[in-house]
Amino acid sequence: MRALGGPVSRGARDWSFRLLGAAVIVMAAQEYLAGHLGVHTGELYGRRPGFLPLLPAAAMIALWLVQAGAGLALIAGWKRNAAVRVAALATVAALTQHYFNQKMFLVLTLAAFAIDPPDSEEAGPSTGAVRGQLLLLYIASVAFKLRDGFASGDSLAATLEQLGDRGLSPWIVLPLAAAPVMSKLALVAEAALPFALLRYPRFGVAGVVLLHLGLALCLPGIWPYTLTACAAALLFLPPFR
Repeated sequence: MRALGGPVSRGARDWSFRLLGAAVIVMAAQEYLAGHLGVHTGELYGRRPGFLPLLPAAAMIALWLVQAGAGLALIAGWKRNAAVRVAALATVAALTQHYFNQKMFLVLTLAAFAIDPPDSEEAGPSTGAVRGQLLLLYIASVAFKLRDGFASGDSLAATLEQLGDRGLSPWIVLPLAAAPVMSKLALVAEAALPFALLRYPRFGVAGVVLLHLGLALCLPGIWPYTLTACAAALLFLPPFR
């Protein structure tokens, strides 16, 4: 598809790297603050591939520090190509210790950048891969939501109730009565974004930012997902002429 291989704005590409760096830092900080270290000290049971070895607590802390350092380098633009590869390797290692979907999305995005860092306006394979992955994410999300009856609002209402039961406080607290309307709006937005990104990229990128910012404000713990999606969306912006 032509749009997947089109040129990308230099400024948008630079900000894409910065947002990825921020996503890596937030991911590491979020895991530490959420108490995941308890898995490595034997106090908790974590969701991870059982056939892979569990790192000792000190090694996990070192891994988070490597992620944070690589993320800071990406934000600062220091040795960016090396930094994105280090971030990718460290995040893959962290994925073997704690698995969840938004971390996998970050890993796949970092891997695309690491294999072929986009250093010019001409989009290379990595740009096309990141663009295609974001489009596939929205298409698959809509398909699964429709299959599971997400439009009814029951799923979102259950999520909001769980947040309250666990004492998690988002920036914006949605009333349960808003769940049906918000669910339908989310479906419409996700269905429209692939078309907008391909046909009207500037509006599409704005839509991605608004959607994911809204989700992050209403659902705690998904800032890495939000930052990664926005970083990927920026690669749709063509050079300003």
